[in-house]
Amino acid sequence: MKIKSYSFMAGIILFALSLQLKAEPWVLKAGKIIKTAKKQNDCNPRLKDFMARKSLKIMKKELRAFTWEAEEAEQILKKILKSPDWPKAVCKNIPFIKQPIIIDGIINEAAWHNALLFENEFKIGEKNKRKNPQTIWRIGWNKKYIFVAAKCFDADIIAKKEARDSQIYKNDCIEVFLMVDTRFKNYWEIIINPAGSIFDAMHSVNLRRGPFLSRVEQTMEGLRIGYKTFRENKRNGYIIEVAIPLSEFVFYSRNNLPLLGDKLSFMLVRIDKSKDALEELWAIRPLLFGSHDTYNFIKATLTEK
Repeated sequence: MKIKSYSFMAGIILFALSLQLKAEPWVLKAGKIIKTAKKQNDCNPRLKDFMARKSLKIMKKELRAFTWEAEEAEQILKKILKSPDWPKAVCKNIPFIKQPIIIDGIINEAAWHNALLFENEFKIGEKNKRKNPQTIWRIGWNKKYIFVAAKCFDADIIAKKEARDSQIYKNDCIEVFLMVDTRFKNYWEIIINPAGSIFDAMHSVNLRRGPFLSRVEQTMEGLRIGYKTFRENKRNGYIIEVAIPLSEFVFYSRNNLPLLGDKLSFMLVRIDKSKDALEELWAIRPLLFGSHDTYNFIKATLTEK
């Protein structure tokens, strides 16, 4: 179905709602945005997915429940309409790690020098690079694992030991998103804080139930982590190392080993907390909608170098 069909359907629904709600301002504004959306075509997949999802929600939910969502929808639509000008997803090669790596929070092994390096940071929702990046990321692979290391400079580390799958994201932490199933868009999210607490969940992109469907009860067996705080040149910080077992992905679950040329998508995000309760999210590439913006996950190829 084309975007025009989604736009027409959503436009009719919003018009009907405006009559029932005596032309509430947010309904009229959303209607104007949808008129603008009609001018965009299938090159904007975010808009296409959003129209499908929201029109279904509007039809199924009661009017009172929809009121809050529509206010949010207006803001989301505005962002979606910017997406044709948003930086496109990039392609990268993830190099093979030949030497052994000890997962202990100390990234001094020679193997890490051969890993793919990211030193730039982008605040979620912004396109410009951070002037003074505070995080250094590395990623590599071997026949059993995807390896990720994050070196985070942080003047006030806020983290405590918590139960698995609790609200780790309310601490200083890193987020690793890894999608091997790029066709059906199933992906793992792994969150780790500097105290060694872990949140892991399997997600699926799902238009009928929102941006993604979460299965927090899923636990990544064989996940290995290392973490350590440090002080370097009068600056404090922490390091987190992760070894993500490829056997936990369906494609590699039956002793299927990864091969040179295999494709996957990933994203690396840092959540930086401060004592004054501020929270900032920083990614290695520009993300329009937050950490789960799968449209801008990096498209990677497993390579030898």
